[in-house]
Amino acid sequence: MSAWSVSYTHLDVYKRQGEEGNFTFTTSDSPETVRSFYEGKARDANMQVETAAAFSNGSVLTITDPGSRHTISVTIGGGNPTGVSVFYATK
Repeated sequence: MSAWSVSYTHLDVYKRQGEEGNFTFTTSDSPETVRSFYEGKARDANMQVETAAAFSNGSVLTITDPGSRHTISVTIGGGNPTGVSVFYATK
């Protein structure tokens, strides 16, 4: 696992062409804070965000780059701590 993969503050790193993988981490931030972070960073990078599922204590986001074949799936759940699972790939 790369050093950047434990931090959810560097969404742009996932856009590297030809990479795929996944990682999980926990944070003391709320599920809403994590979701808002990924949504904001995706939009800042001109990527599209879809909420594939939303539930009381989390959500599943699908993030795609319309100009390429990059896809990121973020599953956020729980709270205290919040668990996050990220899968990224180039289709």
